[in-house]
Amino acid sequence: MTRPDYVATADVFNVEIGVFWKRKRFSRWLRERGMQECDGAADGKAACVRDPEGVDWHVMLICDGAPEKTIVHECVHVADWIMDSAGVPCNAENTEIRAYLVAHIYQQVSKANCERNRA
Repeated sequence: MTRPDYVATADVFNVEIGVFWKRKRFSRWLRERGMQECDGAADGKAACVRDPEGVDWHVMLICDGAPEKTIVHECVHVADWIMDSAGVPCNAENTEIRAYLVAHIYQQVSKANCERNRA
């Protein structure tokens, strides 16, 4: 089975987020779980995949050269799905939870992306 290149966490929700740097590996991961392959159009993608045991897997693809706004965009998708899986509505009452969650995920993914680009 294909493993993510990096794993971010959302500890307060007890969730791990798999991050892929290459579209081919991300597509393989999706195929292994019976999902449709990733098309080649965007700099990033995110997915929430529920396995047969009912566990939600949160993953994202951040391609080489993706702008920071793409990383933020994908982090928002993942944060929304994490909140939904936890039964926390994404609404005006919970906007602070969402903001902190997006920032937490973004900080990890952006740092890892910068480190891999330096290597």
